[in-house]
Amino acid sequence: MGWNELRLEFEALNQGLIYSRLDFQWGSSGTYYRLAGSSNSIAKRKFETLAVIAGNKLNCIAEEFLSENVQKAPDAASKWYEIVREISGSFEFGFVAGEINDEGIKIGNIYTGSIRQPAESCALTCLKLHQLPVKELVEVNTVTIFVRVNGYIKHQAENHGYIWSLVAFFVFALLAILAL
Repeated sequence: MGWNELRLEFEALNQGLIYSRLDFQWGSSGTYYRLAGSSNSIAKRKFETLAVIAGNKLNCIAEEFLSENVQKAPDAASKWYEIVREISGSFEFGFVAGEINDEGIKIGNIYTGSIRQPAESCALTCLKLHQLPVKELVEVNTVTIFVRVNGYIKHQAENHGYIWSLVAFFVFALLAILAL
């Protein structure tokens, strides 16, 4: 699924998530995300599934285009929520609170924020990501593989007869089909 297809899938969720928001909380107590305000559980589950798919797709983008927060996010959905927060332009900061321990000593801060209309913001993020270059894929040298297989089959024919070379050919053909 490409960025354009993901954009269309997120746009299709706009109506089902019209009153929803994506809440963020981070700081000394950890990082948390929550899709709030949604009464449509099917749209919510689809949104969360699309977030995982989009987060996994971020692995195709060159790392220099991804912030440290996105790269270090613990899972695909978190990566997606972080990049939507960073580049959609829809993120609004919320309250800041101090975290204190049982003795009343301040141990850190907790920050909050949210994105209203998260499906639309995700669609916009997909559109922005569509223009970024992707990582170059490592090409497999198929000529080398065929030369090796041909050499192995010839070796089998010379040392074990043509029956074994035929068996070797069918084994390699089966492995090639299974690899697809």
